[in-house]
Amino acid sequence: MLAADLAAAPQEFEHDGKRYRLHVLTDRLRGKWERTLQRIAVENTAALKPHITAAEYREALADLRRDFGAGLYAFGGEVHGRYVETPAGFAAFLRVMLDDDTLTDDAVLALAAAKGDTIDALFQSLYPGLKDSAPDPQTAAGAKA
Repeated sequence: MLAADLAAAPQEFEHDGKRYRLHVLTDRLRGKWERTLQRIAVENTAALKPHITAAEYREALADLRRDFGAGLYAFGGEVHGRYVETPAGFAAFLRVMLDDDTLTDDAVLALAAAKGDTIDALFQSLYPGLKDSAPDPQTAAGAKA
C-alpha cells in the first residue's frame, strides 16, 4: 500500500464522544511497542528476584538480553505473537496503535468490545496482508470479562 493510500484510508472512529485514530505503525510506534514488550519482560523477571538466587537472576537478565538481541521481542516476533493474544497484550498493542498512553487496559478493552468490528476493519485497511495474524478485538476484549 502506498503512503498516499494510507493517508487516504479511513483511520478514525468515535466512541462516547471522543475521536480515536488508529495509526500506521511507524518506526517510532514499532520501537515503542518493542520497548513495551521489553519493559514487561524485565518487570516480570524482577518480580522473580526474591524467589531465586542472585546467580539465577543474573542469568535470567542475560537470557533477556540475548532474546532482545535475537529479535524475539520485535514487532512480529515470537513474543509479540504470543503476548498480543492475551487481554493485557492486546490492550497494550491497541494502546500503541492508537498512540494514546492515557488509556487504561480496561478502557482499551471496553473500546475494543464496543468498536471491535470498526477497529478490525481499520486494521485490515492499514495491513491487508496481516489478516490472519491481526488480533481479534472481540475475542481479546471478551477474554477480560
